[in-house]
Amino acid sequence: IDANNIAQLMVRAVRPPLEVEVLMNRGAPEFVRGTNLGARVVSMAGPWRRDGEWNCDKAMSQLPLKQVGNFRRDYYELALADGGVYRVFCDLNSAQWFVDGIYD
Repeated sequence: IDANNIAQLMVRAVRPPLEVEVLMNRGAPEFVRGTNLGARVVSMAGPWRRDGEWNCDKAMSQLPLKQVGNFRRDYYELALADGGVYRVFCDLNSAQWFVDGIYD
């Protein structure tokens, strides 16, 4: 395989993540709408579940989980009808959606 002939995508991080609205159909993202963004999902991969910071130390164990900093997210890679490919996640603690990466 000639490494020069392989198409490569790079992900550009979006910091802070951009909050978006995701319309679902049968449990799968169907449409994404946000600032300067609005298109139908034409292809998707995922979800990939990520969670962390759930193993807090004893001193922090009395705090509500939100304050400890735990996170639970489902990540997707979505190709939209506008030609863009985005990495999005649903924060399972708040049910809010965010774009945190754009593929170039």
